[in-house]
Amino acid sequence: MLKDLKKTTVGLNFISAMPLIMIKGMGWQIIDDHKYFWDSKKRASEHWVLQYTVDGEGEICIGDKSHRLNKGDAFIINIPGNHYYRLPPDSKQWEVLYIEFSKEADVFLNKFISTESNIIHIDEDSKFLALMFNVYRELIEDRIDSIYKCSSYGYQLIMELLNEFNTKVINEERDITVVACKNYINKNYHKQIGLDDLTAITKLSKYHLSRKFKAEMGTTPGNYLIRIRLEKAMELILSTDYTIDTIAKKVGFSCGNYFSKVFRKNIKVSPLEFKNKNSEYSINKIVF
Repeated sequence: MLKDLKKTTVGLNFISAMPLIMIKGMGWQIIDDHKYFWDSKKRASEHWVLQYTVDGEGEICIGDKSHRLNKGDAFIINIPGNHYYRLPPDSKQWEVLYIEFSKEADVFLNKFISTESNIIHIDEDSKFLALMFNVYRELIEDRIDSIYKCSSYGYQLIMELLNEFNTKVINEERDITVVACKNYINKNYHKQIGLDDLTAITKLSKYHLSRKFKAEMGTTPGNYLIRIRLEKAMELILSTDYTIDTIAKKVGFSCGNYFSKVFRKNIKVSPLEFKNKNSEYSINKIVF
């Protein structure tokens, strides 16, 4: 149980520097002293801080804008920077769980705050939060005893954060026109379909449909169609003895030669090489 863990702070130092994301420190604190004030401009070490509000209220000022932090709120900042955080005068206490990442996290966290914000809300049942508490337990019980374990946890935390908020954005902002396009492609991938068919069901222009689809799915409708066709083709390659020409026509390609070219371009091997290398898998997916 989390209640049996003491609230403290732990810093990590590395004998040999490596270009890996590292956890530099973690802490679980109850702050009730109004002298608690961190000015990021005056801190020399370059790192990232993610600080989650377990209970109470805190405050962070980023640039000229102040943000009140209530239970479940968190901030992510790059240090040094133009921000400070504190226990505000009208708050009795601020209970926080924080983690510091090395500057190697720049590429991931800069992208995160550019698409989200420095201020986020993390649900209590969040997998990221559960992982964060678990890493804290591992740290204070002295089970993070190597650079590789430390870096592994650092990557796990950042990847879970990115995955959780990417999923949340997709679920909250899913566009019904994109859903309609996906459903149509998933049902009709074996037919000769194109943008004209998709614009007919969405009543959008080709430009607006392509823009909406790429914004949500990260790829164009045409590339999504190719992905679905290739996934269906992979199923047939592994589960049947159909010829390449037969498989090509069953998934919507005009001929076996063209299908083989598209397959090799995307999967990096020929259909036959794929069959020989992946026969142990029942299902194969393509990840953008």
